[in-house]
Amino acid sequence: MNLFEKLKDSLARTRKTFTEQLEKITGSYTKIDDEFLEELEAVLLTADIGVNTTQKLLQELKQAAASGKIDGVSMVREFLQERIAGILSDAAAGMLVAAKPAVVLAVGVNGTGKTTTIGKLAAHYKGEGRKVVLAAAD
Repeated sequence: MNLFEKLKDSLARTRKTFTEQLEKITGSYTKIDDEFLEELEAVLLTADIGVNTTQKLLQELKQAAASGKIDGVSMVREFLQERIAGILSDAAAGMLVAAKPAVVLAVGVNGTGKTTTIGKLAAHYKGEGRKVVLAAAD
């Protein structure tokens, strides 16, 4: 199994775990309350969503629930899908790598999801037919 197959397998497991945990909590609660939001926060952080993005998603979810745009837990998954897709497309718009060769440098604190993000970027560029080389410099 090569590096990309291992990475793809790892990301598939992360996605499966995330969706299973999300299904579990949305099936366990009937309303969006503080207890539900705490459990959702733990699921998002465990999935390497990141602290800032998790807080942003939770705040938007609270606002949507308060305004009546979301009337129950059953709508949370769809809401998160839309918001996460929006966040990723906004980020991707700022991540255009047209130069060849290009270097993408990832810097950050341990445990913030750099490796996961780098793997996703590598898979994306590989899918575009680019050649990808990964290097670590600790």
